[in-house]
Amino acid sequence: MKEKDLQIVQGDSFYVTLTKYDKVGDQVDFENGEEITFSARKNLNQTDYDIQSRKVTLNEGKAILYLSPVDTEVKLGEYYYDIQYKTQNQDVYTLMKGTLEIVWEVTDNE
Repeated sequence: MKEKDLQIVQGDSFYVTLTKYDKVGDQVDFENGEEITFSARKNLNQTDYDIQSRKVTLNEGKAILYLSPVDTEVKLGEYYYDIQYKTQNQDVYTLMKGTLEIVWEVTDNE
């Protein structure tokens, strides 16, 4: 698992490209039926999510996770996030986690 802090401008699109490797380090393709979920909460003790997305596109064996402007239109500040991967066999792995900072924007896209 990789720890990485992220920063996203409020109301912007955001993409994360994920690559899967086997035990010997060779790249293997993500497959249909596998799930990737981005989740973020302001407080680790809350039961609901401030941001959650399962929007994923597969491209050349890689998974591209997408947060839309609607997803990132949350209050400014720091959140805790993780990206989880679920296999077709229902095994769950946390691929990344860290803090997510939603920062201010100047241009409103309305």
